[in-house]
Formats: sequence, C-alpha cells, structure tokens
Amino acid sequence: MLNSFIEKLADPGRHGWSAVHHEEIDEQKPRLEPIPQALDPRVVSLIRTSGIESVYSHQAEAIRLCLDGKNVVLSTSTASGKTLAYQAPVLDRLIRDTRSHGLFLFPLKALERDQRDAFLALAAKADITASVYDGDTPESERRKIR
Repeated sequence: MLNSFIEKLADPGRHGWSAVHHEEIDEQKPRLEPIPQALDPRVVSLIRTSGIESVYSHQAEAIRLCLDGKNVVLSTSTASGKTLAYQAPVLDRLIRDTRSHGLFLFPLKALERDQRDAFLALAAKADITASVYDGDTPESERRKIR
C-alpha cells in the first residue's frame, strides 16, 4: 500500500508535479541531547521546571535552527516532541523581547486549545499570556486579543 502511494507521488502526469526524492530510513533508537544553551536561560529553566532535563536530537536541532532564523518543517509521529520544538523558540523570543508577539495557527479547534494549554503550562512562570481566536471567541475577547 505504501509503495503504491509513493509511485503515485512520483508520477508527474498525475498532479503536475512529482516527488524528487524518496528515502527509507531504518528505525533508530532515540538520541537525547542537552536543552540547547542558545535558549535564554529563563526558557531553559521553564523547560526544566516542566520536568524535562534533555530533549530529543530532532527537537534540539529544530530549536537551534529556529533560533538562527531558519524555516523548519518537523514531521514526526504523535507524541514525539514537536510541541516543545516550536514552542521553545517562540517563548525565547517573547522573553527576550517583551514587545514581540507569537501567532500559532492550527487546523482544528481541539488542537488549538490543547496546544494553547501546553504553551501556557510551559510559560506559566514567565507572565506570558496566550489566547485562542476562532469562531467561538466572544467579540469582547477578540478586541483584547487584536
């Protein structure tokens, strides 16, 4: 079934584009690294306060790339650390520059609220707020968010 899907992706006549690279990578044991020290020490402390002493190598790399201003696409399975990988650099920016803002976009309401709660838990001691702005957000709250 997977091979059939990959063949369809590689067929340029089907979509007007085609996959240019396909590689199967053997399963590997997780590699842990220290929390990137390029993060503001206050962010490192918040991460440690949440019970995390080290991060997966893909998280560390994503965090470092984000801090370097690079665009990052992180595609991993559920519960593999994507949330921390994107929230830590945003939190870093918010802590370093109190005039900055972050915007997270999510395709599902349940996901947006879950991710907001995770962000608020991480940022709990940093006096940073986060809100959800969607179709269910009351107009009075929308004005405050904007």
